[in-house]
Amino acid sequence: MENIGSFEAQVKEMLATAERDGLLVTEIRRESHSAKASGQRPEFNRLIDDIKLKRFDGILAWAPDRLNRNARDFGTIVDMVDQGFIRELEQHLAHL
Repeated sequence: MENIGSFEAQVKEMLATAERDGLLVTEIRRESHSAKASGQRPEFNRLIDDIKLKRFDGILAWAPDRLNRNARDFGTIVDMVDQGFIRELEQHLAHL
């Protein structure tokens, strides 16, 4: 059995979820920085900038805590959904 905690296994399962749900995955990103303090996640910040530039209109994440690491990041995601920048937001909950 594959270790679902590995990044590669998570990507594999998320791609299967995207295919099942008819979502087009155009890029896969991985954040390795701590998120205790807001504004300290370069990949998250780049993703938000790309969404504002309309390069993407959705986010598919492994689990809710992958995006919502602190109150500011959570507020950013909610605000972008409210403004219509993010049309699709799916977060996978691992099957245990």
